[in-house]
Amino acid sequence: MFANKLRQARKNKGIRQIELAKLLNTTNTSVSNWENNFSKPDLDMIKKLCEVLDVSANYFLEINEDELSSDEKNFIALYRLMDEQGREVVNYILKQEHKRIKIYKDLENSLEMMKNKLNQQSNSEYKKIPIAARSKYLEKKTLKLNTNIDVTKLKGIKGDEF
Repeated sequence: MFANKLRQARKNKGIRQIELAKLLNTTNTSVSNWENNFSKPDLDMIKKLCEVLDVSANYFLEINEDELSSDEKNFIALYRLMDEQGREVVNYILKQEHKRIKIYKDLENSLEMMKNKLNQQSNSEYKKIPIAARSKYLEKKTLKLNTNIDVTKLKGIKGDEF
């Protein structure tokens, strides 16, 4: 409710109603009426209230948008001071970082999906996988393919030779 928000913002700023009235070039009665919900200020006065009390219009209008942190506000202020070349550099870096983060998140999601699929399979299903290996006993070292080797029985085998 506007009245409560106004009162809280004024108290947070550490000023009395009469001081606020002077800063706004209005009467103490007007401020009191606003805080007691007997009337509401017009849009021009709301703008002045925001400036004097250091709050956004969203605060009074109860719009729940995320406020910018002081670091974000500083970055925006610095960005606005840059020339065209500086802005191009910053925009390029931001786009590259966005791509990097997207790729990283896509990889994380893929790994999570693979992990979930493996967990869903029964033990016997994922232990038997196709394996190709060289034979150390054949002269030509031909490739053998066995599509039904139980991986649990391969313990102790050195390298890739059978």
